[in-house]
Amino acid sequence: MPMSYKALLVDAGLDDAAASRVRLAVGLAERFGAHLLGVAACGVMPLVTGPFGDTTVVSEIVEAEVQRVQAALAAAAE
Repeated sequence: MPMSYKALLVDAGLDDAAASRVRLAVGLAERFGAHLLGVAACGVMPLVTGPFGDTTVVSEIVEAEVQRVQAALAAAAE
């Protein structure tokens, strides 16, 4: 018995074209009865290298980046 998968994966990133891509993907998913999966990613701040070659993540940098991404996601949801 053959199996059929109906799923679309769309880049739902934070750029200006994301809303258009998602709208197009929603239309296609509805038309073909497919599941729609959205994915987005963001860059991670580089590790800070200490004087002895050790690496640490500065918590303030990470927290600021998390807040920036959350604000961008909230704005994109509007």
